Amino acid sequence: PYKKKKEILNKYKDTEIYFFRSGMLVKLEEDFILINGAKIKKGYYYLNTISKNKFCKITPLEGNIGNEKLSTFSINDLMEQGKMRPIY
Repeated sequence: PYKKKKEILNKYKDTEIYFFRSGMLVKLEEDFILINGAKIKKGYYYLNTISKNKFCKITPLEGNIGNEKLSTFSINDLMEQGKMRPIY
């Protein structure tokens, strides 16, 4: 994995690159508005269950979001709309 990470960093050296892992702490810097109008508030979350199709589940530090269907999101959408960033 470190060799692959080094290759990616070299290839995209002039851009911001983030690496995510299941179980890590992330921060949403902006509120995230869903298609149905529901809002996920900015703040700190645990990133869980990253799938191969680039979807993941997030869990607030306080516990579950409440609705299982509302807890699965596109990683790309979380990064673009919610400004999701890893906390190292």
